[in-house]
Amino acid sequence: MNLKNQSIVSFIREEVFSAIKKLAKKIGKETLPVQETDINVDKTRNSKYGDFTTNVVMSLSLGNISKLDAAKALAELIDHNAFAKIEVAGPGFINFYLNDASKTELLSSIDSQGDKYGNHKTQKLWYNIEFVSANPTGLLHIGHARNAAYGDSLARIFEANGIKVDREYYINDGGNQINKLGMSVLVRYLQEFGKKVELPEDSYHAQEIVDTAKLLKDKYGEKFIDVKFDENKILDEKANKEIGNFAKKHLLDIIKEHLAKLGVVMDLWSPESYIYEHDLINAAFKKLDKYLYDADGAKWLKTTSYGDDKDRVLVKSDGNYTYFTPDIAYHNLKLSRGYDKIFNIWGADHKSYVDRMSTAIQMLGYKKEQMHVCIMQMVQLTKNGQEFKMSKRSGNSFTTIDLINLIGKDAARWYLVNQSLDSHITIDVEKAGKKNNENGLFYVQYAYVRIKQILAKVKSKQIQEIGLLTHQLEKELMTQLFFFMPTIENVGKTYEVHKVCLYLTNLARLVHTYYEQVRISDCKDEKLIGQRLYLINCVAQVIKNGLRLIGVDVVEKM
Repeated sequence: MNLKNQSIVSFIREEVFSAIKKLAKKIGKETLPVQETDINVDKTRNSKYGDFTTNVVMSLSLGNISKLDAAKALAELIDHNAFAKIEVAGPGFINFYLNDASKTELLSSIDSQGDKYGNHKTQKLWYNIEFVSANPTGLLHIGHARNAAYGDSLARIFEANGIKVDREYYINDGGNQINKLGMSVLVRYLQEFGKKVELPEDSYHAQEIVDTAKLLKDKYGEKFIDVKFDENKILDEKANKEIGNFAKKHLLDIIKEHLAKLGVVMDLWSPESYIYEHDLINAAFKKLDKYLYDADGAKWLKTTSYGDDKDRVLVKSDGNYTYFTPDIAYHNLKLSRGYDKIFNIWGADHKSYVDRMSTAIQMLGYKKEQMHVCIMQMVQLTKNGQEFKMSKRSGNSFTTIDLINLIGKDAARWYLVNQSLDSHITIDVEKAGKKNNENGLFYVQYAYVRIKQILAKVKSKQIQEIGLLTHQLEKELMTQLFFFMPTIENVGKTYEVHKVCLYLTNLARLVHTYYEQVRISDCKDEKLIGQRLYLINCVAQVIKNGLRLIGVDVVEKM
């Protein structure tokens, strides 16, 4: 068995599928009763029943053969070389007990590959993940932070699965928001000169707008002091564009800086304005031609032909585009690059928009399966059981940089991804900053530190063998290590990033229990000590690699 780029689950799944094919042939069944990808392999709940198990026979249809007899027949047909034994239990579970050679190979793979352990073989797949994509009109709030932490973690996990990934930020700079931004900055700029002007009601009021206006004054002096404007827009088109672009660039630079502090670096920054500059909407219209029609002075897309409850307007009667129109052109642009799949990570307020966009990409000629949308729920901060008050600096929202400054980058990353997407997240900022087991990240990082402290203090050398590791907790640790690669593989297919945190928490729990119940170096058998050191060193490596998948660093001491 070669575990260098393959998980034990994949290996067992292949072996079981091979046995199913042999059994089907033996009984004269022409079509296979199950596909390899449908075979479920999981850890046993108790290691006395083996290391891994499959209940595949429950879903098989093999004529008159009972489930139990089918399980026994499959067990006999599976190659036993990687296993100490294979047993059939209950109504048809097949339990696998790994042999020492397999466990030795596992630890050897972890030890030799180091930081690269967990990486699967390269796949010929290319994904795009578009996330955050906040309007460049202010700082990122904590909802954007969850979006960023999740999107970047998912990208890291895809990359560990051998998939090429582009991280993309869509800059919404093509609509009226940039005009509004320019107007807001101009008013604050004029106030810097003592002018008695007030912000229009529908303006941006946060402190960063004031800061941007000060920078505008520093760079341009009195250049814009006599610019004409009404309550909605700067009337001088040249000045409107210059001020808007200055503000947009400055705020985007801050957004990039704050994302970097969260450990997120985008590969592509794609402005909406590019779509208009390169006439990409008309290019999309040409592909949608058979679904377009004119009515009531507007241009419509016949989405009802794909099950939508009503057709959608693309060009309003006043000649302006709806917000749906540039989004269609943007998705056409992304998919035209050749991605096998694109991912959109959107807030909960976009949930109703998913089906509409799915319909549009099918009308453009792409497959429905080429787009997946992840919907993010809200984030709330609490302290001492009460809602944590929002940032005074940013007006009416708690920002990403506020969160990082409050609990640190690593804690922010951990708590923003440690629950499923469909869960509202509540982060207790007091617990997140504690150095005790109430803090889930501390619990995992402390397991790593404990191991490093042992390795630094004990003078015995590591021995790359496992024959003496017979304690129940040592067996459970090795089984949990075996489950690291399958976890990465599973998250790469289900997009459930929180399962990495769950895996690491379970591994840390075993480490702490092992530390407390087994005196790792307190025995006279130097060989046993050496094998234990070898095991826990591999555990530390997996903790490090797992944390890296969610953008969290290990700490060497506490």
